[in-house]
Amino acid sequence: MEGTSIALLCMNKPQILAETVASLERTLVQPYEVIMVDNGSTDPRTLQILAAQEAKGWKVIRNETNRGLSVGTNQGLEAGQYDFLIHLDDDCLVKTQGWNQLMRNYIVNHPEVGMVAPSRQAESIDHGPYQEIRWAMGFIWGIRKSLFDKIGGYDPQLHHQNECDMALRVRMSGFRLAGIVDFSPIHNDPGGPRSDVALAR
Repeated sequence: MEGTSIALLCMNKPQILAETVASLERTLVQPYEVIMVDNGSTDPRTLQILAAQEAKGWKVIRNETNRGLSVGTNQGLEAGQYDFLIHLDDDCLVKTQGWNQLMRNYIVNHPEVGMVAPSRQAESIDHGPYQEIRWAMGFIWGIRKSLFDKIGGYDPQLHHQNECDMALRVRMSGFRLAGIVDFSPIHNDPGGPRSDVALAR
């Protein structure tokens, strides 16, 4: 099914989550779906946001405890129905209209591309419309659903650099990782609770 599935991982950061949700509502273009994965939030305002978005038609996966970054990320992506899956942390702000389709266009127009991420990495190979890069930024990236189904998502055994490991598996499968400059997301992270593997024990 053609479109974008956006998996949004969140945990107990209501102000940041509210800003991210508002930015998604303003900028996403159809066809798309949003899957919110909550890693055991207890904050009432966070729970209110989840309920409000669920009432608007967004999917919500609620974990009773913090299951960690890898498991939570994978849950959201595995629930996606469209042919392009996007991982988004709750502290990622994107203000460019239609950014989800901008990312998806790279897999439509470039069959050699398996994974896409906003990037300005110095170490890259120029392929004209995009830069081939080694790995993606952890707080936002997209992947072909068919490729995700083949190689899987984040490795739950890893505590750090999950996105580097996944990008390696993308390249080992014969695909390129496209770094694009069509938009620049903001990492809106002042610190605080995280869906970190170490917290999931």
